[in-house]
Amino acid sequence: MPITGALDPSAHLFRTTVTGRISIADLSQHITTAQQLRAHEYPGLVDARGVHTLTFSRRELIRFAQDIRVVFGGARLAPRAVVVDGLVHFGMARLFASLVAGWTRIGVFDDMETAENWLASFVSVP
Repeated sequence: MPITGALDPSAHLFRTTVTGRISIADLSQHITTAQQLRAHEYPGLVDARGVHTLTFSRRELIRFAQDIRVVFGGARLAPRAVVVDGLVHFGMARLFASLVAGWTRIGVFDDMETAENWLASFVSVP
């Protein structure tokens, strides 16, 4: 599976790893799983540095962003930090972040440490 996610209750994070060839169907399946786990309530760290191919267009990504809003209804997603390699992947991740900006915060980074530091400001540990 090109997308795996795990809830880390002790760190109050949802950690996701994305690798290989990614389709909109892969993203949709991951969103469904995350919703079932209620992972959208936890800040998330997405390591997408292992992605080598995106099999969808910008237009499909725009539709996907619209579909996610419908899936989650009025629920707000906790912030996500997405770490990517390469300009194309950085650009696509920034496009997605801008499409959902009024609804959730997504930071796009090319460095894991910077992403973790950004995300730490959103993590509340009791």
